[in-house]
Amino acid sequence: VNIYPAARGSAIKLDNGQTYSELSDDIIQSAIVSLFNSGRLPVDTSGIYAVMFRGDFAYPNSNKLPGSGWLSDWCGFHQNFALTDGRLIKYFVAGDLNFATSSELGTCAQLLSQTANGNFGADAMASVYAHEVAELVTDYNQAWSSNVDSKENGDLCQWKFGDDADNGLKNWNVNLNGRHFLLQEMYLPGVGCVL
Repeated sequence: VNIYPAARGSAIKLDNGQTYSELSDDIIQSAIVSLFNSGRLPVDTSGIYAVMFRGDFAYPNSNKLPGSGWLSDWCGFHQNFALTDGRLIKYFVAGDLNFATSSELGTCAQLLSQTANGNFGADAMASVYAHEVAELVTDYNQAWSSNVDSKENGDLCQWKFGDDADNGLKNWNVNLNGRHFLLQEMYLPGVGCVL
Protein backbone atom coordinates (compact mmCIF):
# COMPACT_ATOMS: atom_id res chain seq x y z
CA VAL A 1 0.00 0.00 0.00
CA ASN A 2 1.68 3.21 -1.11
CA ILE A 3 0.41 6.53 0.19
CA TYR A 4 2.05 9.43 -1.60
CA PRO A 5 0.47 12.87 -2.01
CA ALA A 6 1.07 14.70 -5.27
CA ALA A 7 3.42 17.32 -3.79
CA ARG A 8 5.10 18.20 -0.50
CA GLY A 9 2.48 19.15 2.06
CA SER A 10 -0.45 18.43 -0.27
CA ALA A 11 -3.49 16.41 0.74
CA ILE A 12 -4.05 12.85 -0.35
CA LYS A 13 -7.20 11.36 -1.81
CA LEU A 14 -7.82 7.71 -1.02
CA ASP A 15 -9.96 5.15 -2.84
CA ASN A 16 -12.91 5.95 -0.61
CA GLY A 17 -13.01 9.45 -2.18
CA GLN A 18 -12.09 11.26 1.02
CA THR A 19 -9.19 13.69 1.20
CA TYR A 20 -6.85 13.89 4.19
CA SER A 21 -4.12 16.30 5.26
CA GLU A 22 -2.48 13.85 7.68
CA LEU A 23 -2.40 10.12 8.35
CA SER A 24 -3.77 8.11 11.26
CA ASP A 25 -4.29 4.44 12.06
CA ASP A 26 -7.97 4.77 11.14
CA ILE A 27 -7.13 6.29 7.76
CA ILE A 28 -4.52 3.60 7.02
CA GLN A 29 -6.95 0.84 7.96
CA SER A 30 -9.69 2.46 5.88
CA ALA A 31 -7.33 2.60 2.88
CA ILE A 32 -6.48 -1.10 3.25
CA VAL A 33 -10.17 -2.08 3.53
CA SER A 34 -10.98 0.10 0.51
CA LEU A 35 -8.34 -1.76 -1.51
CA PHE A 36 -9.84 -5.07 -0.36
CA ASN A 37 -13.36 -3.97 -1.28
CA SER A 38 -12.30 -2.76 -4.73
CA GLY A 39 -10.56 -6.06 -5.46
CA ARG A 40 -7.21 -4.32 -5.97
CA LEU A 41 -5.70 -6.08 -2.96
CA PRO A 42 -6.48 -9.64 -1.84
CA VAL A 43 -7.38 -10.36 1.78
CA ASP A 44 -4.67 -12.58 3.25
CA THR A 45 -4.86 -13.21 6.98
CA SER A 46 -1.48 -14.98 6.82
CA GLY A 47 0.14 -12.06 5.03
CA ILE A 48 1.65 -8.79 6.14
CA TYR A 49 0.68 -5.54 4.43
CA ALA A 50 3.38 -2.90 4.04
CA VAL A 51 2.16 0.69 4.21
CA MET A 52 4.77 3.05 2.81
CA PHE A 53 4.19 6.79 2.81
CA ARG A 54 6.05 9.91 1.82
CA GLY A 55 7.91 11.32 4.79
CA ASP A 56 6.56 14.85 4.65
CA PHE A 57 3.03 13.61 5.19
CA ALA A 58 2.04 14.20 8.82
CA TYR A 59 1.32 11.13 10.97
CA PRO A 60 1.03 12.83 14.37
CA ASN A 61 -0.21 9.90 16.42
CA SER A 62 -0.79 6.17 16.44
CA ASN A 63 -3.22 4.11 18.50
CA LYS A 64 -0.32 1.78 19.21
CA LEU A 65 1.93 4.64 20.29
CA PRO A 66 -0.42 7.19 21.92
CA GLY A 67 0.99 10.68 22.25
CA SER A 68 3.79 9.99 19.81
CA GLY A 69 4.36 10.83 16.21
CA TRP A 70 6.25 10.12 13.01
CA LEU A 71 9.89 11.20 13.31
CA SER A 72 9.52 12.62 16.82
CA ASP A 73 9.09 9.19 18.39
CA TRP A 74 9.12 6.48 15.71
CA CYS A 75 10.38 5.65 12.22
CA GLY A 76 7.94 2.79 11.74
CA PHE A 77 5.51 0.59 13.66
CA HIS A 78 3.39 -2.52 13.26
CA GLN A 79 -0.29 -2.93 14.00
CA ASN A 80 -3.29 -5.14 13.35
CA PHE A 81 -7.05 -4.71 13.08
CA ALA A 82 -10.08 -6.93 12.63
CA LEU A 83 -12.32 -6.79 9.58
CA THR A 84 -16.07 -6.72 10.23
CA ASP A 85 -16.16 -10.51 9.78
CA GLY A 86 -13.49 -10.94 12.48
CA ARG A 87 -10.53 -11.76 10.23
CA LEU A 88 -7.32 -10.21 11.55
CA ILE A 89 -5.21 -8.06 9.20
CA LYS A 90 -1.56 -7.36 10.04
CA TYR A 91 0.37 -4.40 8.68
CA PHE A 92 3.34 -2.16 9.33
CA VAL A 93 3.97 1.47 8.49
CA ALA A 94 7.21 3.11 7.33
CA GLY A 95 7.80 6.55 5.88
CA ASP A 96 10.30 7.74 3.28
CA LEU A 97 12.87 9.81 5.16
CA ASN A 98 14.07 11.47 1.93
CA PHE A 99 11.08 13.81 2.16
CA ALA A 100 11.78 14.91 5.72
CA THR A 101 14.13 17.82 6.36
CA SER A 102 17.18 17.14 8.54
CA SER A 103 15.63 19.19 11.36
CA GLU A 104 12.49 16.99 11.22
CA LEU A 105 14.29 13.64 11.49
CA GLY A 106 14.13 13.37 15.28
CA THR A 107 14.73 9.80 16.42
CA CYS A 108 15.14 8.65 12.81
CA ALA A 109 18.32 10.73 12.46
CA GLN A 110 20.14 7.59 13.69
CA LEU A 111 19.72 6.30 10.13
CA LEU A 112 21.04 9.46 8.47
CA SER A 113 24.64 8.35 7.90
CA GLN A 114 23.72 4.73 7.32
CA THR A 115 23.21 4.38 3.59
CA ALA A 116 24.38 1.31 1.70
CA ASN A 117 23.08 2.24 -1.75
CA GLY A 118 23.43 6.01 -1.84
CA ASN A 119 19.69 6.53 -1.32
CA PHE A 120 19.11 7.53 2.28
CA GLY A 121 15.31 7.26 2.10
CA ALA A 122 15.22 3.80 0.49
CA ASP A 123 18.00 2.43 2.69
CA ALA A 124 16.35 3.74 5.86
CA MET A 125 13.00 2.28 4.78
CA ALA A 126 14.68 -1.12 4.17
CA SER A 127 16.08 -1.09 7.70
CA VAL A 128 12.73 -0.07 9.22
CA TYR A 129 10.93 -2.60 6.96
CA ALA A 130 13.11 -5.49 8.20
CA HIS A 131 12.81 -4.34 11.82
CA GLU A 132 9.00 -4.12 11.76
CA VAL A 133 8.48 -7.37 9.82
CA ALA A 134 10.70 -9.26 12.29
CA GLU A 135 8.68 -7.90 15.20
CA LEU A 136 5.37 -8.55 13.46
CA VAL A 137 6.09 -12.20 12.62
CA THR A 138 7.26 -13.05 16.13
CA ASP A 139 3.92 -11.93 17.54
CA TYR A 140 1.46 -9.89 15.50
CA ASN A 141 -0.20 -8.32 18.51
CA GLN A 142 2.65 -6.86 20.57
CA ALA A 143 5.69 -8.68 19.19
CA TRP A 144 7.84 -10.79 21.41
CA SER A 145 9.18 -8.82 24.34
CA SER A 146 11.88 -9.46 26.90
CA ASN A 147 11.04 -10.30 30.48
CA VAL A 148 13.50 -7.68 31.72
CA ASP A 149 12.25 -4.43 30.24
CA SER A 150 9.32 -5.40 27.97
CA LYS A 151 11.06 -4.16 24.83
CA GLU A 152 10.24 -5.90 21.56
CA ASN A 153 12.87 -8.11 19.91
CA GLY A 154 13.76 -5.43 17.36
CA ASP A 155 13.77 -2.58 19.86
CA LEU A 156 16.29 -4.37 22.10
CA CYS A 157 18.76 -3.98 19.21
CA GLN A 158 17.54 -0.67 17.83
CA TRP A 159 20.28 1.22 15.95
CA LYS A 160 22.67 -1.75 16.22
CA PHE A 161 24.02 -2.94 12.88
CA GLY A 162 26.87 -5.28 13.89
CA ASP A 163 30.51 -4.65 14.78
CA ASP A 164 31.78 -3.78 11.28
CA ALA A 165 28.92 -1.39 10.53
CA ASP A 166 28.85 0.13 14.03
CA ASN A 167 32.59 0.83 13.83
CA GLY A 168 32.28 2.44 10.39
CA LEU A 169 34.27 -0.30 8.61
CA LYS A 170 31.47 -0.72 6.07
CA ASN A 171 28.02 0.74 5.51
CA TRP A 172 26.22 -2.56 4.93
CA ASN A 173 25.78 -5.87 6.74
CA VAL A 174 23.56 -7.94 4.42
CA ASN A 175 24.09 -8.91 0.78
CA LEU A 176 20.94 -10.00 -1.05
CA ASN A 177 21.39 -10.93 -4.71
CA GLY A 178 24.38 -8.63 -5.04
CA ARG A 179 22.70 -5.61 -3.36
CA HIS A 180 23.98 -4.34 -0.05
CA PHE A 181 21.67 -3.41 2.80
CA LEU A 182 22.26 -2.10 6.29
CA LEU A 183 19.67 -3.76 8.51
CA GLN A 184 19.22 -3.46 12.25
CA GLU A 185 19.98 -6.54 14.28
CA MET A 186 17.31 -8.51 16.16
CA TYR A 187 17.50 -9.88 19.69
CA LEU A 188 17.94 -13.64 20.07
CA PRO A 189 17.34 -14.87 23.65
CA GLY A 190 20.51 -16.18 25.26
CA VAL A 191 22.67 -14.78 22.44
CA GLY A 192 21.98 -11.06 22.11
CA CYS A 193 21.76 -8.88 19.00
CA VAL A 194 22.32 -10.79 15.76
CA LEU A 195 21.36 -10.68 12.09
